[in-house]
Amino acid sequence: MMDFDEHRIESYFNGTASEQEARRVIDWFRTGEGQKYLEKRFHEDMGNLEMMKRTFISPPKSSDTLNHIKTRINRKKTPIALFRKSHHKSSIWAVAAAIACILITISVMEIFQGGGSQPTDETVKRVVYSTENEQKVLTLSDGSRIRLNKNSSLEMAENFESNERAVSLDGEAFFEITHNPDRPFKVHTGSAAIRVLGTSFSVKTNTRQNDVFVSVADGSVSLASMKVGSESEVLEKGFLGILKAETQEITLEKTDINNYMSWMNGRIIFDQTPFAQVAKQLERIYNIECTIKDNALLDMKLTTNFSELSLDNVLKVIAEGLEIEYEQKEDTVTWALI
Repeated sequence: MMDFDEHRIESYFNGTASEQEARRVIDWFRTGEGQKYLEKRFHEDMGNLEMMKRTFISPPKSSDTLNHIKTRINRKKTPIALFRKSHHKSSIWAVAAAIACILITISVMEIFQGGGSQPTDETVKRVVYSTENEQKVLTLSDGSRIRLNKNSSLEMAENFESNERAVSLDGEAFFEITHNPDRPFKVHTGSAAIRVLGTSFSVKTNTRQNDVFVSVADGSVSLASMKVGSESEVLEKGFLGILKAETQEITLEKTDINNYMSWMNGRIIFDQTPFAQVAKQLERIYNIECTIKDNALLDMKLTTNFSELSLDNVLKVIAEGLEIEYEQKEDTVTWALI
């Protein structure tokens, strides 16, 4: 490291320093001693500005000075002198401006040369999209599309394109994610973390037990608990992943996932489906609890196609089709033989 050398520093500011000398001066400016020198020198030169005003010396524009610095840095990554020697003696303002800009110069050069300190934590501005009694379709800056179900909200960084591709979901949504292996897309919920490269899938969080359901329509996704040290599970096309909020355990089911997306496609279809599975799907789709009083119901199979998806209509049609009865009390439906 260079020892303090007033002559070498002056040659740097007036543009007569060699490339090697200029680099050594810049390295010294990075030290604590160099920082103190810059501050002291700057305040001394600024104290002479009143004299400059009386002699009508015009200071250079700060924008011109900074642009000059950036241009030189872009052209050559090695340290350079800020001002060339002119026919007139360098003004006090020119040296003061150089000192004021030197810290900016060092920081910019660190970026170009791959060094520098870690970025400081900053508050990232967030935007929230929410729905009440209607669905909403969002197209993100990377081309990904998100369809929010009713009574759902999505939160993400305002400058989504320059930050990581990550959103927070409360409710239910269907995602069509643009493939980008360098920037995986992440969906965060209260208890789950979902990571994808490019695929289409649905996520439901507003369930009775705060469980999280992930249905994969295409591609694959990684589902993990937010619990520290938990392992992730990979869901392929046609799989339903369930993260239990109480135990933080994940279970996978190979199933026809279309019914779990009925809020979007407008249909529920059962084709020779055992009643035990019918009841389980109703619980997940409508956030209800189904109680089966008679075990004989478990072996019954249902074939029907719903386009009118209100819970009242679905329950009535199932009861009539299987010739059984049900009783609904708030969020609990009890099924029994007639």
